[in-house]
Amino acid sequence: MGKKFVKNLVIRGKIKLITGLHIGGLKETVEIGGMDNPVITTYKMHEGRLIEIPYIPGSSLKGKIRSLLEITYADITMTKDTDKCPNGYVKIGNKNCIKYSTSKANIIPMLFGIPAETSGFEENLSRVIVRDAYPTEDTIRRWKEYPDIVGGTEVKMENAINRLTSAANPRPVERIPAESEFTFEIVLSIYEGDNEKSLLSMLLEGMRMLEDNYLGGFGSRGYGKLSFKDLEILERDVAYYEKGSSEGSTEGKKIYEGGSLDDLLVQVNPQP
Repeated sequence: MGKKFVKNLVIRGKIKLITGLHIGGLKETVEIGGMDNPVITTYKMHEGRLIEIPYIPGSSLKGKIRSLLEITYADITMTKDTDKCPNGYVKIGNKNCIKYSTSKANIIPMLFGIPAETSGFEENLSRVIVRDAYPTEDTIRRWKEYPDIVGGTEVKMENAINRLTSAANPRPVERIPAESEFTFEIVLSIYEGDNEKSLLSMLLEGMRMLEDNYLGGFGSRGYGKLSFKDLEILERDVAYYEKGSSEGSTEGKKIYEGGSLDDLLVQVNPQP
């Protein structure tokens, strides 16, 4: 029998790019001298016009946070057999197998879910929704002030060196410039019997790990460093959806607020 929904915790704030960000998009046309590595874009209304802008896909954020948590707390191994995993492991992808062998590791599939066909788990319910993150209005306006930034992106020349011949292979890479800011939203659903504190703490920990890692491509070249800022967590229980917020706000009850993830983690896990 399925679990009953209790509440949503809505984590909101801004993502600030410390270095340029490249999350690749599809190249629809082939042009002489065109960009080989474009970023992913979408369309948004800005000052009464529909414009094309880069954005951060929620799937990229969610996948990176989950990956960082799994390589920290889970046991991951590769197998040559594409159909079987070692005893106690479950298959992820084509060649990787994973085992959630500790109580903390078991929080990861509770947060992000498990494919329905995976055996050995009582539930495969995902509790985390990560929205696409779009640039702030102020960021879009600031982009227009710099002639080298076109459509919210800049071009950086990268150079791959052949280690045997020392031949250079320069290539242009499109990226979103540093100092750009995006609004983000992550929804954590809580169900009957859930340990709310453990789920929220694990999610915030994964976000904190991301700040010291990278998002997108070319991370080893310095791309993709970011920070989360201006954070708040809103609580929206069943009564909120039935009648609206009891606090007189249309957004829900604010239960945590902080300038950084460190601030939130201290509030969620207060030290004695």
